[in-house]
Amino acid sequence: MSTRATYRVKFISEWDRHSLCFYIHYDGYPEGAAHYFQEMLKIMAENRRKRCIEAFAILPFSEITPDHETHGDTEYRYDICSCQEKGNTTTYVKAFERKFEPKSWVEFFDGTIEDFIEEYSKKNPEDCTEKQMLDTIENQFKSGEK
Repeated sequence: MSTRATYRVKFISEWDRHSLCFYIHYDGYPEGAAHYFQEMLKIMAENRRKRCIEAFAILPFSEITPDHETHGDTEYRYDICSCQEKGNTTTYVKAFERKFEPKSWVEFFDGTIEDFIEEYSKKNPEDCTEKQMLDTIENQFKSGEK
């Protein structure tokens, strides 16, 4: 199942302001987004020069898109804002879910990225994202396993 989402990522510092919006076709539900956020933070930790926008851009399946409204079939929207002040960076997330009756976007989270990850990360290590499942199936197919 494809759960589509858009992610607007902003970086704000004393000298700089950048913003890009990304579309990911898979795993847009909160648990999947928590996985993407963990991967983004991991990339940033491994390479201190990468900002959140650059880290998000190299995630698998992320595509740059003009804005949240470009994809009319998304079920979730996430606004990520990474604010740097006096050498310290804090990243915040606002998360919205589409409601169809009436048509609207309802905010369901507003807090730090660490709190989002803690709240929505999968508790069971057996759980995996759709991408991980597809990769496993693809690898089994390539190796001839059933």
